[in-house]
Amino acid sequence: MKSYRSSFRTSVVLVTLLATMIAAVGLGIGHYWMLEQAHESNLRRLLKLSAEESASSVAGWLQSRQEAVTAIANSPSLKEEMRHLKRLTPEHDEYFQRLYRLKRELDMNTLGHSFIQEITLHDPITGKVILASTGEELEVNTVDELLGFNAARDRLWTSPIFAAKVRLPDENRMLAAGVPTMFIAAPIHEGTELYGVVRVRVGVLTIGDKLLRGASYSELLSTSDVYVIDRAGTLLSPSSFEAELKRKGRIDRRAMLELSLLNPSGSGRSVAFQKSRRLFGPNAPTFDFDLQGYEGIRRRRVVGGWSRVAGTDWACIAEIDHDEAFAPLTKLMRATVLLSLGIGVTVVVLAAWLAGRLVAPLRHLAAVATKLAEGDRSIRCRMQGQNEIGRLAAAFDNMADAVEASLIDLERQAARLAESNQQLETELKERARAERELRTANAFLDSVVDNIPTMLFMKDAQDLRIVRFNKAGEELVGLPRDQLIGKTDFDLYPQDEAEFFTRKDRDVLQGNEMVEIEEEELLTEKGLRLLHTKKIPICDEAGVPKILLGISEDITEKKQALLSLEA
Repeated sequence: MKSYRSSFRTSVVLVTLLATMIAAVGLGIGHYWMLEQAHESNLRRLLKLSAEESASSVAGWLQSRQEAVTAIANSPSLKEEMRHLKRLTPEHDEYFQRLYRLKRELDMNTLGHSFIQEITLHDPITGKVILASTGEELEVNTVDELLGFNAARDRLWTSPIFAAKVRLPDENRMLAAGVPTMFIAAPIHEGTELYGVVRVRVGVLTIGDKLLRGASYSELLSTSDVYVIDRAGTLLSPSSFEAELKRKGRIDRRAMLELSLLNPSGSGRSVAFQKSRRLFGPNAPTFDFDLQGYEGIRRRRVVGGWSRVAGTDWACIAEIDHDEAFAPLTKLMRATVLLSLGIGVTVVVLAAWLAGRLVAPLRHLAAVATKLAEGDRSIRCRMQGQNEIGRLAAAFDNMADAVEASLIDLERQAARLAESNQQLETELKERARAERELRTANAFLDSVVDNIPTMLFMKDAQDLRIVRFNKAGEELVGLPRDQLIGKTDFDLYPQDEAEFFTRKDRDVLQGNEMVEIEEEELLTEKGLRLLHTKKIPICDEAGVPKILLGISEDITEKKQALLSLEA
């Protein structure tokens, strides 16, 4: 009999294990296939999003600069001055007056657009530079004087991105040769009459800011990269891995213009370049991708997507390391194998246990468990025996006793929790009352500050941006506070005035004591005003200045009256 029972138990175990493993493996394979399809679809969408959004942003970046140059060329005042200048010679006094007005307008455009590094006006016949306006400390370009002149006589012309021969600001705002740049030129004409050509040197180092990299919105995509290439496969934007490329000797200063999509062996172009060129053929798709993997610019296997930059021969390429892109599927495969093994072990244990036990003790145990679940906390199994069922029953009784003790303890804790909740509600009501009183006090303080007849302002101690400005200050400077909050003196006043105010502010913060300025000049909408100003550092608990408080009194009339009396 004992041998028969053992054989039966073994049969149950083997049959149950085989059936369960077949089902588990089938479900695992099917589940993995579905997840693989979904993952590849999500990966395609991610690459498409990065490539197409980056291409769209780069196209907008270029278009905004082309529109700015077109607006300069179509300026009525510029056309008027160029029309008169065309009919004058240096012997005329009016010639230099026109040049002065042109220079002033060019300087305003140079200062008004952060991406403009140089503006030159060219003679409509010879192409020679008539007038130039450059950014601060930049050299006037004489090397490429005629570059783009002929092409821009009748249409908007955009040059390729190239390494400048003159010194330009690099990534660290230091002047250096070889910095990537480009020209955009447009004709200045009225009808069919050409007055000249305006050419603008555009800074291009910010093109990388327009690229949508996966690492920007997910820590799980740390190996993602997006870059722009031209028709020759040369990079026109920075890479996310500039430091690594420098460390490996692949680039000298920057990937931009230094790195090309050649195969590591140097023979032929890479898969990324070849696929990007297909975007420019007849009936070309707007997006292409490769999930099989190819060698990227870091010489690692990557997956990628390509999208054309509208209106150019450029393409945006989005890439992710192949291992990182498919890491979720690798983890899933490992988890599936471990799960299948776990299921097999569990089935063996359960089948052996079920086959080696009698049904009656289990029914009794189930009945006791049911009554206990229904709320009868006094019931117990009370089964005798040293076999597995007996020990299980004893363990069940011990568990029931432990549950009973836990429930009693929980009831006590629930009572204490109710008491704590009541106390918390009282504290919250008290805090709400205190907050209402604080808001009332703050509102009163705001009203007092806003109605003080003397200009009062506050600046952040770190960057000296205005954080508060009262009504008297608005009336004095002639600007509403929403145009002042968040601005610095350099945003509001001329360079020399802004430097004077900033220097005084820094002296106050460094000295950590009040400074009184008897007289200082301020150019406002009402004209030049004289102010008597007190500046006070407001410190935190550690004594570190956090706010610069300024109180300025307009003493212009007092000063004028005093001067009249002295006269």
